[in-house]
Amino acid sequence: MPSLEEIKTIKKAQWYWAHRRQFHYLFIGVLLILDLVLFGIYFVQDNRYANSDSFEKINASLVKERIDYLFFHELLGPQDLIVNQESVIRSGENYDFLALVENPNPNWQVKEIQYFFDYGSGQTDTGVTFILPDSEKYLYYTSLSEENASFPSLSSVGLVISDIFWQRIREEKDFALLSENPLLAFKYSDLRLERVAEQNQRVTQLAFQLENPTVYNFWEVPLIIVPYQGSQPMALGILPVRYLKTQEKRTIEYLWPYILPSTSRVDIRPDLNILDPSVFIPQD
Repeated sequence: MPSLEEIKTIKKAQWYWAHRRQFHYLFIGVLLILDLVLFGIYFVQDNRYANSDSFEKINASLVKERIDYLFFHELLGPQDLIVNQESVIRSGENYDFLALVENPNPNWQVKEIQYFFDYGSGQTDTGVTFILPDSEKYLYYTSLSEENASFPSLSSVGLVISDIFWQRIREEKDFALLSENPLLAFKYSDLRLERVAEQNQRVTQLAFQLENPTVYNFWEVPLIIVPYQGSQPMALGILPVRYLKTQEKRTIEYLWPYILPSTSRVDIRPDLNILDPSVFIPQD
């Protein structure tokens, strides 16, 4: 026989089982009433907040520009070019203009730069060129005819950059090429700068040995040649060297059709865009 406690437990279970559906409906009803109460509180508070000044202030702050795009552009974008030198050179009856410009950005190439020289009473034609990352380059204008005895003076000459187009370096092969930069491996030896007679005219001749110790063949390597007297450039020469092969050593000569004053050094720089694959002769 079951005990009295067991009989009470069985009766409670039977009663709960008989009324289980009513308990289910009661639970749902309580949840609905609680949802209605919470919704009513939210509706009242939201309506009160929407009519307050705080809503207008926060709403205005949400549409306000929060990101300083100019800051990130300056942080991640290229640094400005640095003009290290500006010069005007008397070359016989003409003038040459010269500027040494530095691109301090290792990850940005100047894909195209448009520039001219302002000399007070006028300006030169516009030149267009490139500047490799993390490098210095001569920008120049040659053979501007003399107009009067006072034209031009160094103080009146200035480089003006009219337009510039940057290109970020992203390709691994470009980074690899820049890191070894074959142009920096070129060797210039046995430099001789002499005054000689050429067809009954006194001229200045530069001769030197150019060596390409790299593994690259080049269709053409333009050389920019600038003799210096101290820190002052005395002349400007542009000489294209065609078909420069790997491991080739070649004697190069250049003539200025006038007599140069004494010089202390000669700066020779190749002016070639190694990020342009078309400058290389394909390997056999």
